Amino acid sequence: MNGKNHERLNFLLLLPATFFLGWQHLDIIQSSVFITLWIIGTLFITCDLDTNSRSRKRLSTLGWIIDKVFKHRGALHNPLLWVAIGVLLYYTVGWYSLGIIIPQFVHIITDKVI
Repeated sequence: MNGKNHERLNFLLLLPATFFLGWQHLDIIQSSVFITLWIIGTLFITCDLDTNSRSRKRLSTLGWIIDKVFKHRGALHNPLLWVAIGVLLYYTVGWYSLGIIIPQFVHIITDKVI
């Protein structure tokens, strides 16, 4: 799946994810942070930072460095990395940090399936 389709799918899933996670917490500020992090996790912090992708270009020099350090479909496509980051963020920041993690799992799953 190409990057544009990954972005489209993540934005399509944003509304149901916000409804599912946000209704349990009913906090407009945390829900807004969740949505913001989801957008960041879709457009900037992605599994494809290790390629010449749109997300890498959006991050400019930092994206270029990440591209040079990681090989494609290597560590950034490893679900265990994102589980570890997700657990760390969940227990230090809160539930809304899942907004950065869930788009990565959608990306990884669609790369495997499609």
